[in-house]
Amino acid sequence: MIKPKSMFALFCLMFVAGCTVAIAPSLAKIGLSFPDVSRSTLQMLLSFGAFSSFGVSLFVGKIQQYISQKTVITAGAFLISTGMIGFFYTTSFTLLLVLSLLMGAGSGAMTATIPALLSTYFVGEKRSIMLGRNVSLQAIGSMLLTSLGGTLAIYGWRYNYLMFAIALVSGAVGLFLLPNDKKIENKDDDEEATGSELASEEDDKLSMTSPTILTVLMLAAMIMFLLSCSQNNLAIHASDLNIGNSSLVGLALSCESLGAIIAGFFITKLSVVLKGNTLIFGYVLMTLGNASISFIHLTVGFFIGTILIGMSMGSLMTRTLYLLTSGVKKSAIPMTAGLFSAVTSLGFALAPLIYNSIAGLISDSLATTSFYLATLFGVILILILAVTRFETRLLKLIKF
Repeated sequence: MIKPKSMFALFCLMFVAGCTVAIAPSLAKIGLSFPDVSRSTLQMLLSFGAFSSFGVSLFVGKIQQYISQKTVITAGAFLISTGMIGFFYTTSFTLLLVLSLLMGAGSGAMTATIPALLSTYFVGEKRSIMLGRNVSLQAIGSMLLTSLGGTLAIYGWRYNYLMFAIALVSGAVGLFLLPNDKKIENKDDDEEATGSELASEEDDKLSMTSPTILTVLMLAAMIMFLLSCSQNNLAIHASDLNIGNSSLVGLALSCESLGAIIAGFFITKLSVVLKGNTLIFGYVLMTLGNASISFIHLTVGFFIGTILIGMSMGSLMTRTLYLLTSGVKKSAIPMTAGLFSAVTSLGFALAPLIYNSIAGLISDSLATTSFYLATLFGVILILILAVTRFETRLLKLIKF
């Protein structure tokens, strides 16, 4: 069994892996400090990090063949901690963009490697449970730090950046407590297969480049594409409609994390009931969440919407990664997890460009219109999944 101190270190690192979006509540205030920066450029503080995370995720699976997963994960935490520099130097928007790139690279290294580690050394329902815990712990970290960041931003947006000091602490914990070898847990005896059994199981697995796996990766990208609408636009949407300040936005965004926490702990059991409708269920939650923010221009609309979006994210991230890692050969798991992290980052990074381009043709209220578009995209995706019965056919294909 894994040593308690190693699991503690891993949990600490999971906690900070996705915290780079914690500056979202400060976007409106940062915009006031840099009035010459356009709103689309302002949103690059989040999407630049996503682009960086995408780039790192593409090759981090290959890196794991040469250096320990501990090194990759802790290095990622230390890169995220460079965000602290934003607390001390506040006169350069370019510097903030550079910090976003560094933090995004760190997050990409962590979010790609932690699931790969879990998927390599856990199987079956235990794998799904651990992946769910990973999503939940990342959401807990995002929730607490986003809420804290929104509160600190009342006194000045630069205080939001001071929160990234916790990534430095988590990185140090991982450096001292995680083992140096890649393998952090030996599988239980009853989970070990004989050579012939393993070979037979591997023959049934899909290639990373198969149309089915590529489709699941596309669905993973759509998770963050739809989720990013709230992360990028909620603060500006609230400011435009005079609904609330940065503290309220931070609290509302933290509810996304709360929803993800709930879903991460229960989606494994729920998927047993939903079976081939699990993905549809997740996207229905996402669509209802964006619709709530779109049509209910009140505080209650914010909180209902963000909780539903968070529950969707927790459900879909756990389910798609479980389907991916269960569908490919064991040797391909690190690369597959890296691609998963890459496409989700790409979906997040491209979202502002796509939303703003389309919304600009419809209305001057880019942020509010983006929520209407996210709702529409969600409805279309649900219809496609329902008509094609994609998940049901996938489960039969990879013999769950």
